Amino acid sequence: MQMIKNVLAVLILMAGVNFASAQCNAYFNYTYHPELSQPEQSIYFFTDSSTGQDSSTTYEWSFGTGDFSSLQNPAFTYEAGDSGIEQVCLTIHNADNSCTSQYCRNLHVDDLCIAARFNCDLQGFTGTFKADICGTWDSIHWDFGDGAQATQGDSIVHTYPAVTDSYYVCVEVMLSSECQNLYPCKAIYCQQVYVYPTGIEPMQVSGSAVKIYPNPTGSYLHVSASSALFPAEVRVTDITGKLVICTRLESPISPINVSDVDAGIYLLSISDDTGPAHTGRFVKQ
Repeated sequence: MQMIKNVLAVLILMAGVNFASAQCNAYFNYTYHPELSQPEQSIYFFTDSSTGQDSSTTYEWSFGTGDFSSLQNPAFTYEAGDSGIEQVCLTIHNADNSCTSQYCRNLHVDDLCIAARFNCDLQGFTGTFKADICGTWDSIHWDFGDGAQATQGDSIVHTYPAVTDSYYVCVEVMLSSECQNLYPCKAIYCQQVYVYPTGIEPMQVSGSAVKIYPNPTGSYLHVSASSALFPAEVRVTDITGKLVICTRLESPISPINVSDVDAGIYLLSISDDTGPAHTGRFVKQ
């Protein structure tokens, strides 16, 4: 009889453990993504880490701004007007009413403008780079795309090699006070910079007396060449080799329309029906 009582006691205890483990507990984590954010906007990704939920569980998020979501793992963008300490809450509820649980935590989104940009004023081969940084920052790192780097400050002058080319320039800023609870806490911004000399002479096309002008140009290119070259085929490709223009010129007075081409550096080739192609580069402003 005592053995039966002991077995019943064990079963009752086990039943209590199972009941407790079946209770749901709301909980979540979050990550901040400065590389996806824009000036005066900050994107947070929230991850449900609750326990005890089942396939019927519903999720109710409030982001402290009067905005809500019913997704299990939502993303939310805070705007500059949302500055402050925002309380984010997750409430989970099972359909059979076996459990409802809520978990809240505060996000520090003071001085929400966490981002960086830069402007570049190019004069010939020398550029003045000025960073536009949203937020309080601790350090800055410049990569000018030609192998040169710098950490001197948010305004810096850099001179490129004396050749017409394009460079992928990046600025990386480590931010400070806004990011006490956000990791990683840095902003990265990159853009293509096109370098060419000021007042560049008409482009001398290699291997011939052909010249293309004006260079740089914003709309039309003109060809200066012997009429014996015409009719001629003109092909324009970007720096990746993608063909952007293919046209046929009947005479040297015919202009080449590049007004619809994006700004950048392009390779132009011109050839008649018999001879080899003559090539050169030009800059579209």
